[in-house]
Formats: sequence, C-alpha cells, structure tokens
Amino acid sequence: MKNFLNYQTSEYDCAPVALINGIRYLFQREMIKAELVKTIPTLTNDCISDDGKHRLKGTSPAAMKSTVNWINHFAMETGFPIQAAFYHNEAVDYTIGGKMEEILNHGGVIITHVWLEVDHYVSVISIDENHVYLFDPYYEELGTKECQVLVDTPGVILDFDHPKSYNRIIDRPRFLTGGHDYYNLGFTNERVAVALINKEVTSTNVL
Repeated sequence: MKNFLNYQTSEYDCAPVALINGIRYLFQREMIKAELVKTIPTLTNDCISDDGKHRLKGTSPAAMKSTVNWINHFAMETGFPIQAAFYHNEAVDYTIGGKMEEILNHGGVIITHVWLEVDHYVSVISIDENHVYLFDPYYEELGTKECQVLVDTPGVILDFDHPKSYNRIIDRPRFLTGGHDYYNLGFTNERVAVALINKEVTSTNVL
C-alpha cells in the first residue's frame, strides 16, 4: 500500500520530509526500510542560524549531496532497490526535453529547491508541457491569510485531491523563473535537486 505524503513538523525540515515523501511515493509501505526513515533526518537540517544556534536554518546543498551518497551506499549494502543522484546549478534542467523531464517521465521523483519566501524543498512528481505537479510539505490551511496569498498567485493551483502524489500544480514558466517569487527555481547558481528512482521500475541509466 502507498502512504499519504507528509507535511513538515517544523519551519525547517522541508528537505528531509521531501526526501522521505519521494520514497513514500516510489515504494509500497511494506517495502520501506526503517533505517531510511531514521537516518535521512539526521543527515539533513545542518545549517546554522546567524546567531549560531544549530539546526535553525534548514538544509544545505552539501548535506543533500551527502544524503545522496548515503542512500546509494545503503542501497548497495542492503539490496534495497533505490538509487539517488545529486544535481546543481545548470544541471537542474526543467526545460522541455531536459534531464529533469526525462527522469520524471521514466517514473522518478525529484526533490527540488524552490522559493517560498525563503529557501524551500518540494517533491516534484510529474511534469507536462504546461505544468509541474509537486507536493509541497509546508501545510497551508484553506481560509487563512497565508493560504489566500497562494490562491491569489497567478500560475499556482492548490490541489488537495491527490494526497499520495501532489498538492500543487505550478505553471511551467513560473517554475522555470530565475527569481525569488513563489515556486520559482531561482537563479542558476542557486539550483539544487535530488532525483530518486525505484530500480525495479526505472533503469538507472536515466540518472
């Protein structure tokens, strides 16, 4: 059975939640190893706030890369059929025919850095010519002022009818924008993505 995807517990754990959501999307609950769920949060949330307090500013690209290395080592040691890959800067290519589209079209999931007023991570599930379908782990409740801002944002659709796959539909031009508005990828030198595949479904050659 596939699980519902999860929301953040705090303001800062979007990256580990998005990574685990990628695993929840790709694998049946009965297959998922507890060590994955236990270890991924300990490898992320590494950033330090301006006042020096630890784990108050989210997850760095270096931690995402290190987590990818750990996932691949875990897969090699245990035989769990997952493979991960780290992409950054211009390699995070969501243009039509680009690498990210290829991975998604072959059944992969991409945990992608976007902007949501601050640095943020979401799980991109699928893509078509006009839209990007993603699960945002930052919960917004309908009827609140914060949620209404998203409802009123052009090119952003809130969707709560697919809790096992996506809750946002973003216009592709908005997503590709090199700015800091809602669900922009940001400028090229800010872009970070982690691709996950189920090797029983997708060839590792796609990564």
